[in-house]
Amino acid sequence: LSTGEEIALAEVPDAAKTQIQTLSNSGKVIGVTKVTENGVVSFDVDVREQGKVKSYTVAENGTPASDLFQ
Repeated sequence: LSTGEEIALAEVPDAAKTQIQTLSNSGKVIGVTKVTENGVVSFDVDVREQGKVKSYTVAENGTPASDLFQ
């Protein structure tokens, strides 16, 4: 079972927030969704950079999703 909830960046744990800020680089965070799946929390983040929207997933501990599934 998976649930998602729109939240403010300020509500994200520090480790994940730091990673989100690193990933967003010079872009602007336009949305954060807290996702809970099978008891595991992650954050789906949308960033607008140079007119393009990029999406990232970051674990609660700050690990980028690309590292979560290796």
